Amino acid sequence: SGRAPSMSPPLTELRVIEGFGGLYFAGDDGQIWSLHHGTLRPRKTRISPRGYPGLHLHYQGKRIYCRVHALVVRAFHGPRPKGMLCRHEDDDKTNSRPDNLSWGTYSQNYQDWKAAQEEEAYRAWAAQSGVPPEAVPKQPKLFSLDEDEEEFFF
Repeated sequence: SGRAPSMSPPLTELRVIEGFGGLYFAGDDGQIWSLHHGTLRPRKTRISPRGYPGLHLHYQGKRIYCRVHALVVRAFHGPRPKGMLCRHEDDDKTNSRPDNLSWGTYSQNYQDWKAAQEEEAYRAWAAQSGVPPEAVPKQPKLFSLDEDEEEFFF
């Protein structure tokens, strides 16, 4: 994949977003940039009703709505493999940094969501039980008694 012109901001790696004529770039900070009249500028995003940052890109007279994570994952991890979708490793829809994104299966994405729901339920229980917030682990530990048994949170 291509690299951005030398105008890139300091401390940010930019990669070309394919399919837009070299006019748009994704940064390793999760930001989208545009090259307009020779000037590289960060693009403003808006949060969709489903909680994902998105923006409109313009190319060949068309206005195209894109989710930020979809642009970043393509720029840093290549085209979408058949049957895969973009996963947020930390389950934060607003964290579009490439080190937080990966291609994965629908099953993996569902398991991510399920684990996040269980963690949220655990945190709610801990709060109701009077467990101080600093005593609640960031992610519950997972263990398995046997390969055939289900995994448990504790």
